[in-house]
Amino acid sequence: MKKYTIGEVFTPSSPATVNFIEREKINTRIVSALKTKGKQIVIYGNSGSGKTTLIENKLKQVYEKHIKTNCMEGMTYENVILDAFDQLAYYYLDERNIARKKITNLNVAGTVKIIKAQISRSYEEGDQATMKRSLPPQLTGSNLAKMLGESKYCWVLEDFHKIVGEDKKR
Repeated sequence: MKKYTIGEVFTPSSPATVNFIEREKINTRIVSALKTKGKQIVIYGNSGSGKTTLIENKLKQVYEKHIKTNCMEGMTYENVILDAFDQLAYYYLDERNIARKKITNLNVAGTVKIIKAQISRSYEEGDQATMKRSLPPQLTGSNLAKMLGESKYCWVLEDFHKIVGEDKKR
């Protein structure tokens, strides 16, 4: 029997993993929703009721990785989007060099009695092109969704209720 420390069991400031209890009916619905591309899930309840613990445990079951934005009062739509981009650490190709080179070598050598002769010729031709984006990718919600999907990430918005007004609608 494995023994746990008290800090592994009582985790008031982080999601519980050791003492997480599977609830088949709820878990099946959440896992199904998480597997549906483009699906949004809202989990609500009283503070400390296990919402974060539940979603963190189910995310590990479905996704390899996820990012979490902790929404706070005063955050705007742009703040939320930029936070996700920062965590995603997505890189884009800024410059590409294309080089083609053709090298032809011709060597002829021969020895007749004590006379040794060699003729060689080398020919090289090539071209090189550099391509660079005229603009970096735009930090928009649709580009974020595309990058999250390509990276196989799930995005969790923690405490979304703290975002207010028009920013919440956006």
